[in-house]
Amino acid sequence: MLWLSDMQLVEMEALLMQHSRDSSAAGAIRSVVSRVCDILPTVSAIAEILHPEVNFGERVSKLLLRLELGIPSSIVELAEILGRTLNRGEYLELLKIGIINKDRFINADKQVLLSILSYDKIDETNFKIEKYIQEQLNVSAIVEIPLYED
Repeated sequence: MLWLSDMQLVEMEALLMQHSRDSSAAGAIRSVVSRVCDILPTVSAIAEILHPEVNFGERVSKLLLRLELGIPSSIVELAEILGRTLNRGEYLELLKIGIINKDRFINADKQVLLSILSYDKIDETNFKIEKYIQEQLNVSAIVEIPLYED
């Protein structure tokens, strides 16, 4: 659960390794995350069979994204658009300054963004956000054609 919080990896390691002689837990943390990501879709599918009234699809996809990136739920909206374009540290820095969605990212001061991201990453993220917005406009523009009835 620490991995899904805004706690830095160094702090997690210190907490997890306080009673151990090893000096690093980062590999173990990533290993557990990887294993959970491997089995979570199967567990979710079984749960949907046992409880068909509950739709786990969107929840599981968001949880998998959060596990993959190691981010809290408050910034998942931005992560759904940008994915691995940003790393965990960059997402957590954006979270600290309140940039948690595409609108806040677009409206953020460029100098503030430059304190966290490089010019190239800012350009890449802006491109992905613009592409996402365009795709959403295209989806909403699709006209629904009624089924043919005799």
